[in-house]
Amino acid sequence: MLKTKISIKEPHVRKFVISRYGDDTSVIDLTRRSFLGKLTELGCQKIGYVHSLPRTEHDESTLVTLLLPDSLKNHFLHPAKVLLFVQALEFHFREIFLAHCEVFVELGVSDYNAVENFMDKYAIEDDGKIAERLRQMWRNHQSYQRRKLEKKLG
Repeated sequence: MLKTKISIKEPHVRKFVISRYGDDTSVIDLTRRSFLGKLTELGCQKIGYVHSLPRTEHDESTLVTLLLPDSLKNHFLHPAKVLLFVQALEFHFREIFLAHCEVFVELGVSDYNAVENFMDKYAIEDDGKIAERLRQMWRNHQSYQRRKLEKKLG
């Protein structure tokens, strides 16, 4: 069984991943057909005779453990690809968040309520900064879409 720990620094992204894929635990059982399973499989390398797995120290509060089935028991997630893996999770979080907000705003809900609903859905605790960062992300997306539309219309 492939068992690896990744460190996700952003607390809202970590909570999103845990709520969406981990059943509210930091240990996530993956299947090869899932999004995270495919992403993990892309970053895997076979352990050779000369490899020694690097030891890295991380804050325990930022760790998420990924478990993949027995077929990859002699593989490991390459340390150089862990950063790309975390960046892909952050991108995935952003896309899911923006799609969620777009649907709610189209239904006539305010952007503040759309952000609050997303945070409630994925049990993201607000310390005052996270909600504002998410609202800013939504506003930046709206202005980008507006500029893109204006450019097309000429």
